[in-house]
Amino acid sequence: MTEYELVDAIASYTGLLHSWLMAYFTVFTAYVVAAYAVGHQLTNFQSFVVTTCFLVLNLMVVVATMGTGMRFIELTQEISVINPERTYLVSPGLIVAAGVVLSIGILVSLKFMWDVRHPKP
Repeated sequence: MTEYELVDAIASYTGLLHSWLMAYFTVFTAYVVAAYAVGHQLTNFQSFVVTTCFLVLNLMVVVATMGTGMRFIELTQEISVINPERTYLVSPGLIVAAGVVLSIGILVSLKFMWDVRHPKP
């Protein structure tokens, strides 16, 4: 690929990463707000369905985010061969750390739902 094509692909992957993160935070926020507002009123089945949908969607988003991030890194490594003056502050470790943080967010939201549904006296 030419330098222009790589820059264009990097810009596309940056936009895709932002889209995945916004999808994550949208679903995360909706789940936490629903847990806070009506979590204590849900039946066990309703809670199971909502939580399962939340888990499936956000786990898919975490995997997609990490995959997109890794492809982004591959492209930045290719462009650094063509033009070593270009620098990008993204590394595989940062992508893995982002995946861990997003996964912790999922666990925290599940704990929040649990606490709402099982309040301590």
